[in-house]
Amino acid sequence: MPHPEQPTAQAWQFALDRYIGKPDGDTFLVGHSLGCITLLHFLSRQQPEAVGGLVLAAGFADPLPPLPKLDDYIRASQPDFDVLNAIRMPKHCLVSDNDTHVPPALTLSMAERLHSPVTHIPKGGHLMASDGFTALPQAWEALKTMLDKPPA
Repeated sequence: MPHPEQPTAQAWQFALDRYIGKPDGDTFLVGHSLGCITLLHFLSRQQPEAVGGLVLAAGFADPLPPLPKLDDYIRASQPDFDVLNAIRMPKHCLVSDNDTHVPPALTLSMAERLHSPVTHIPKGGHLMASDGFTALPQAWEALKTMLDKPPA
């Protein structure tokens, strides 16, 4: 994404529009952390009928107390959960119980508003390489189930 050290909602949404275009039943999206609210905002704007699948890891849709410098980005990227829940798409969220970047309660709140199942990853931190994650088999498992069936 453009300027990851100083993200702007407009630049990131433009990048998604350019590289993804209009998502459909053959589109599978995976987001991590700030990428989750970014994808949710993108889908809220695009309002596709269906998406093949959505997997979100360590996501949130509310301000992050540990990172107030992201408040402007988060305010500008608010997803519309009514729109999101009208899109036919399987969803799955991943949460770690000791994430220091995104409080687990924020990930669980996002998942609840999406009506999404959740996989809990004990002691996963923020699910990054520095936390010991160079692969996330839980995300692959969620995606595999989505690949086997059409959007609901």
